[in-house]
Amino acid sequence: MAKQEKEMPKEIKMEIKPEKLSFWKRVWISIKDFEKYELFAIENLGKSIQYLLQIVALFTIIISACMTYKFSMTLQNGIEYFRNEIPNLTFENNTLSLETEKVIKIEESEEIPATIIIDTVSESEEEIQKQIDELNRYDNAALLLKDKIMIKNTMTKLVSSYNYEDIAKQYNVGNFNKQDVITFIENTNMPAFYASFFLVTFIYMFTVYLASIAIDGLMLAVLGFLTARIVGLKIKFSACYNMAIHALTLSILLNAIYIAVNTFTGFTIQYFQIMYTLISYIYMVTAILMIRSDLIKRKIEIGKLEEEQRKVKEELDRQEELERQKEEERKRQERREKQEEQDKKKKEKEKKEKKGPEVSPEGNA
Repeated sequence: MAKQEKEMPKEIKMEIKPEKLSFWKRVWISIKDFEKYELFAIENLGKSIQYLLQIVALFTIIISACMTYKFSMTLQNGIEYFRNEIPNLTFENNTLSLETEKVIKIEESEEIPATIIIDTVSESEEEIQKQIDELNRYDNAALLLKDKIMIKNTMTKLVSSYNYEDIAKQYNVGNFNKQDVITFIENTNMPAFYASFFLVTFIYMFTVYLASIAIDGLMLAVLGFLTARIVGLKIKFSACYNMAIHALTLSILLNAIYIAVNTFTGFTIQYFQIMYTLISYIYMVTAILMIRSDLIKRKIEIGKLEEEQRKVKEELDRQEELERQKEEERKRQERREKQEEQDKKKKEKEKKEKKGPEVSPEGNA
């Protein structure tokens, strides 16, 4: 029995052969068919890495398209606001000035992604510091002074300062006014500009998300490896990583849909990241348990098959033995009949010899 159990995995492995799966078929299997995750486990790691690159590329295309759309809307709103609300401005000798005697503050909104403070009238350090303190109150904000721009973003939480003189030298910017800015924008090839924005965004986001999802897959593979050991299933870590990459499919696609919906409607889900992780974990654990169940089922089927084969062999051996016995009995019968025939002939011969030669009547007279 122990020998039989050792041979079973070899027989099971021979039944499962890697299949050539297209990208969309992999997506369908990854989402719907837990039973076929074993196909991912036995294939080469390179195929799963290729699938990872493809699914991340698809995800990044969706994200980049959403970000480009949102950027275009924000830019258009910003241009309209600049055209209608901002007073005439001039940039001359690396100094910005507006035709106003007050500080302009544009609050963050759906149209404007950051709070913008424009102060070209403050002269004293105390007044300027007051505006800098106001800038620090926001996560995303920009402060435009006469000689420099200060920017704070939510990622770094730090304030970065750039002098207009340095910017003008780096980008070869000369003197201009409000109308020059409007004319420049109107003459800009916006489709090409948005295409460039999309391409830059895609390259950056693809790199970031590829690293992030690869790490998520690694952690998911560790979970799968430990789960497999707990349930008594021996499986290589590389096989777990193959399955982990595919187990992330639904979470990745849901994330892309969520970002798209959020971009167009502003709809948010508070604990979406937890759901993202939980779905992939459920997929991974379920796939491991399904493989274990399938292997047990195959072992039972192989055991039944071997038992049936043993019974058939015994029956064949019994039939063969009966045939052999019948053949021996036939041969014995033939030998008996032959012996009886010989004995009969022998007796007839002896009987003739005992009677002697026959004498005719004339000879006796």
